Amino acid sequence: MVFVVSPTIISEHFVKYKGLAMGINFTGVTMGTFAFPKLLEYMTGSYGLRGALLIFGAIVMNGLAFSLFLRSPKWRSAPAVGNNSESSSGDKHGTMRYGLTVFKHPIFYLVMYSFIVHSFGFECYISLFVDFAVDRGVAVSSAVTMVSMGAIAEALGRLTLPAAVDRGLLTNKALIVLIFSTQGAMFILLPFLYIHGLIFAVAAVIAYTIGTGLVLFPVILATYLGQERMSMAYGMVIASAGLLSFVKPSVIGKYILCQYIK
Repeated sequence: MVFVVSPTIISEHFVKYKGLAMGINFTGVTMGTFAFPKLLEYMTGSYGLRGALLIFGAIVMNGLAFSLFLRSPKWRSAPAVGNNSESSSGDKHGTMRYGLTVFKHPIFYLVMYSFIVHSFGFECYISLFVDFAVDRGVAVSSAVTMVSMGAIAEALGRLTLPAAVDRGLLTNKALIVLIFSTQGAMFILLPFLYIHGLIFAVAAVIAYTIGTGLVLFPVILATYLGQERMSMAYGMVIASAGLLSFVKPSVIGKYILCQYIK
């Protein structure tokens, strides 16, 4: 729920620098992967699993105090873009029925499909990269380190290109085309590489595009569907990607089966 609601709150408070604000928000998740695994390891070794979970639960509960200060800005009164048809049909803004009108818009299904493809490729890449690198002769420790270092490239992707959109150097449409074309080209190129340096370079580019894409989707939904329907739209998009991720093991399993047959 926090993953869905936080982009909505950020989109309410930021207009000019929405992409950068969204990138900073998602960068916190990336930075947490550096600190919390080691902290969890230390806590588990010192206090046991139950004690570590208790401490982490207490840390998370502090978020409740900060959430009490969140308010919808007073200056945002009118819904964003293209809501004339819903208003004329009698659906009131801010209601569940009005939120469900996202299913009437073709752009919603286009964004949903794009997010599903993006998430599916990202999950398969993360699951297979270490094994792929080891097959190419890379040490396991080096491959794991590359995955962790990829988080830096991912964080840069969440901060740089969305900020370029805010400054008018790019449009959301041009950026999403650039991200998918670059990511697709890197996925196609990766299996043909044997030089370790090139493998790591392509992995860094993939991580960069993944970070940018995750920031861009909620911004696009807010732009095309309006602020009041963003939570419903983004929640449905994430839910669809989550449900279809159950197909991932069968796809990867078929690949492994083919390798054994050969």
